[in-house]
Formats: sequence, structure tokens, C-alpha cells
Amino acid sequence: MKKISFYFFLCCFLANAQNELIIDEPIEKLISGSEVIVEGEYIEKKSYFTSDKRHIYTLNKIKLFNIHKGNGIDSDYIYVITQGGAVGNKIMKVIPSLQLQAGDMGFFLVNNKELNLIDFDKNKKVFLLSKDVQGFFMYNKLNGNLTNQVYSFDSPNELRSELISQNSTNLGLFDDETYFIKDDIEKNQFITESTSITSYSPSTVVGGVGMILTINGQGFGSDVGVIAFRQVDDGGQTYTNALSSQIQLWTDTKIEVEVPSSAGSGNFYVQPVGTTSRYYGSNFTVSHGIINVTLSWSLFRDGTTQALPLVHIGGYNSQNNFQDGNYVLNFSNEFNQNSDRVGSFVNGLEEWSCLTGLNYVISENTVSNADTGEDGINKVTFTNDSSLGYLGIYKPKATCSYYNYQFFRYQSAACYINEFDIDINGAAAWDYSAHIDGSVNPFRYDSSGTFRHELGHSGGLEHVINTESLMHYSGGRGSDIDKESAEFKDAVNAKLLRDLDEHMGEGVTKLELSECYLQSLSISDLNLKSQIKYFPNPFEDYINLYNPSNEKIESLVIFDLSGKIVEEHFFDSNFERFTLETQKIQKGIYFSTLKMKSGDLKTHTLIKK
Repeated sequence: MKKISFYFFLCCFLANAQNELIIDEPIEKLISGSEVIVEGEYIEKKSYFTSDKRHIYTLNKIKLFNIHKGNGIDSDYIYVITQGGAVGNKIMKVIPSLQLQAGDMGFFLVNNKELNLIDFDKNKKVFLLSKDVQGFFMYNKLNGNLTNQVYSFDSPNELRSELISQNSTNLGLFDDETYFIKDDIEKNQFITESTSITSYSPSTVVGGVGMILTINGQGFGSDVGVIAFRQVDDGGQTYTNALSSQIQLWTDTKIEVEVPSSAGSGNFYVQPVGTTSRYYGSNFTVSHGIINVTLSWSLFRDGTTQALPLVHIGGYNSQNNFQDGNYVLNFSNEFNQNSDRVGSFVNGLEEWSCLTGLNYVISENTVSNADTGEDGINKVTFTNDSSLGYLGIYKPKATCSYYNYQFFRYQSAACYINEFDIDINGAAAWDYSAHIDGSVNPFRYDSSGTFRHELGHSGGLEHVINTESLMHYSGGRGSDIDKESAEFKDAVNAKLLRDLDEHMGEGVTKLELSECYLQSLSISDLNLKSQIKYFPNPFEDYINLYNPSNEKIESLVIFDLSGKIVEEHFFDSNFERFTLETQKIQKGIYFSTLKMKSGDLKTHTLIKK
């Protein structure tokens, strides 16, 4: 058994535990603290409201293979609940949370949970994962190992032996041997070929914005198969599949797919229908991703499941958690008790507000209720719940409306964030110091970086697989994770400015950008030290490229969300300022790549008003 580095979910690097947003549980305690331990396969899921309609839970149906602990299971299925989900046009997103896909198998370490769910059979037992997703050990069909957030086993038998040593016993094995998880199942079955993919473009993308990846090759078949990307939440140890609605073209020689929000850097693969072959594309980079939610709606054509971004707004049906076009944040009494804690959070909020336009207002009033269900209050809470496995959780609540959605192709709805909560684990040992020198107490967690990371999620950002980014999935005790990233700033900037141009539903008002951010858009307020900038941004008929240090720029390429080049320029000499006429460029989001003489690439997000 190996202990592995992680962040929210699994990680691919075997090392000492380095856990930014999770409290790792010793394996012995995880086993002893679980009332029920089973092996099984995820089959399907459905989301439900609680009886007060303040929470949404998703019930994951698990077909059982083995029962290792827990009497009284009288069915070959159990229901494992996870926080969040979609019911009708209401969405509760929880980051982090376990997102199972068809065919996922493994060990589920769970406890009984009493829930009163609307339209769910009260006679059926439901179970909650022990220590959040630490309670799921996923079976890797490719290499035969078994992993959760903290531990990696070379085979399922290692965990079975651990269970026996903890006095857990094999209480039952269902007769369906077809589903029994054998140690060598599919271990070497997949053919990992790369020659079938001859090229793909672009090589650097943004996830969750409708950006099209074009894959050229041969042998893909005529029927739509699987396209999978490295999962950002576990460092790429597992893959996340593109939705069928995100696959725009599939032929034997060419595939076009929208890159999902949860896609990370690394390789991706194509798996044709009816084969075990996986064709890999390597050196693929996802600079950042925008949080999406998945929604199945009868209004969608062909009954497909759509991936939709969460839109920031400035008001919703006269709710009191908005003020002057901004979200109002309320600290819980527990959070507000420590001035260093409050200062660390507020400093991070103010900095990102000026850098990105993210405009939140801190209320002078605190709230006693730490419950993060939907109640019309945006809360920053501090809880000592021992069952909480994370250092921080972000919970946006959204209402979706259907209309002729023009901004992203093939989508027909928008989901507005009408409330959100940030839950901070009070049981963790925090370092509230500024640690200007980059040093963090080796036995404590970096509060500044963690808070800014959560605010990144609040700004609409997914995880990335990039150690130089604040949104990198992994950090740890004693780790300075309070990193700045141009991609982060550009991404939030683009996300919020796009929201301002979004169609608004009934009772919805637009978000107001922060004043200090708006001032920074003028040339007089630019930071003139050495940073290459575009201004104005957003732009209309022209845009300036400002190069105060006269760095040698070889080329400028601007491309749209589909990867199509709309402008391309080459430079023979140094310059301080270059003006580009943009009358022919259509309204929308664009990305620029500057190739420097040094070989470095600099990327920026541009907005045409």
C-alpha cells in the first residue's frame, strides 16, 4: 500500500501526503469508522430535493459484488448519496464531490444516513461515503490497482487483506461472476495505440467554454464512441468522458469535440465503438477551465444531457443576498471569531476583486446558522464537523432558464447563480500568517491560498493540472499554495465579462464589476513595470498590445473558441505598442498567443464587446 499526494480526489504522484483541501484519514480509522463496506459497480443516478427543498442530493445506485462489513443488506443494490445535483431547473453544485461514471467499480466505505427525500422510497436505505470521497476506492481496469484520495493499492486483494486485519469479514458474494471484480480483469486488455491519431488542434485549450478540439486520424469508425480527457480533480489518474452532446462530428478520419470543463492537461484518448482499443493524443494542455453543470431537460433536443456554465448575476427576484448588483457575503459567527482568519479571507477577496472584477460585498452582519442549504444567504462558514473530509467546499445554487442560447453553440439554457456558500473546515490546523517569504508552518495549512482557491471556484474556475497555478488540484501541509497566475486572472476576467453580455431571464439583473477593476482597464492605470498587456480589454474597434520592456515578440495569433485563427501577425523588430484594428472581428471571447524570441508562449483572453 502506498500513500499518495492528492487535492480533492485522486492524484497520480506517489509521495507523502500533500493535501490542500482535504483532511486525510488513516486507513485503519477509515475502515473502523465505516458501518458498511462493499464492492460494487456504479449503475445510474438520480437527484432529489430534501423535504424542505433546501438541499439536493444525488443517489448513486451501486450493484454489489461483495459485502465485507455491515449486516442487514437485503438487496444486491445499495444507494450511495453525494451532495448536489439537478432537479428540474434547480441546480446545487458542490466542489469537491464524487462524480461517478458508467462502469466505475470499486470499494465503497459508507455509513447509514437518514434523509427525507421528496419522491424517493423511504423504505430504501441510503448511505453516505465515509470522509466524503475518501470512502471510495476506485478499481483501475487498465493497471489493476486500487486508489482513493490518499492510498494506492497494487490490487484489490491488498485492501481485502487490510479489511480482514481490521476484523471485517466477507459477508457475502453475489453469484453473478460476470460482475465480480477479479484482480486481473481487463488489466492488459486495452491496446494503447498512438499512430491512429495523426494530428490534433489546438494543442492548448480552455475547458468548459465550447472550445472545439479537432482530431485527425484513421480507424475511428462511423459511429460515435468515447473521447476521454485527464480528470482535473485527481491529477489525471482517471479520465472524464466528453458528453455525447459535446461531440459535434465523428467520422472514420475526423472528430470534433467540445473540451469539457473537467478536462486537464496530459494525454486524451479516442475509443471507437465496439473495441477495446484506445488511441492517444499526447502533450495536450488545458490552461484553465470554467465550471459547468450538467443538465438533462426535456426542452433539450433529442433528450440530451447538456453542459452549461454557471452565470454570475447582480440580483435575482429581489433576494436579499444581493446589493447594488453584487453578491453579499455573510460570515458565520464561528468564522468571524478570529480576526486573522477574517483578515486572510478579506485580503484575498479584495485582491482578486481588483484583478478580475469579481465584486462581492462583505456584510457587517454575521449569521448563526452554519447550514449551507439554500436559504437566500451567501455564507462563509467555519464548522467543526468531524465527518467533513475537506478543508473547503464551494456550493453554488443556480436556477436555469431555457431560451435560444446564442453564445455557446448547441446549448439552449443558462444557469444563474442565485446563491452560494463557502464552507471552511474548522477542525484543520491553519496558518493565518501572510508568509511573504513563501514559508508556511510545516504542520499547518495555508489559509490565504486555500481561501483564494475557493474564491477562484466562486469566480467560476475549475481545477487545473499545473503546479504554477492557484487552481492546481494539489497542495499540502506546509505548502505555499498562494500562487498568482495570469491564466487565473484572464479566465475570471473573461468569465465575468461574458456574464455581463449574457441573456438575462425574468427577475435577473446583471452583475456589477468592481470599481478598482474597471479603473485598471484604462491606460493611465496600467501597471507599467514589465508586464505585457492588452488595452482596452474588452475592446471594440481596436486593441493595443502594450510591451513596456520592449521584449522581442516574434508573432501574435488570435483565435476564437473553436480554435479558428482570426488574426495573425509577425514582427521583425521590437516595439512598445502595437495597435490592431478589430472592426471585422465579431463580438465574443478570443484567445491570443504571443510567441517570444526566447521560445516562451504568453496567452491572454480577449473580449470583443
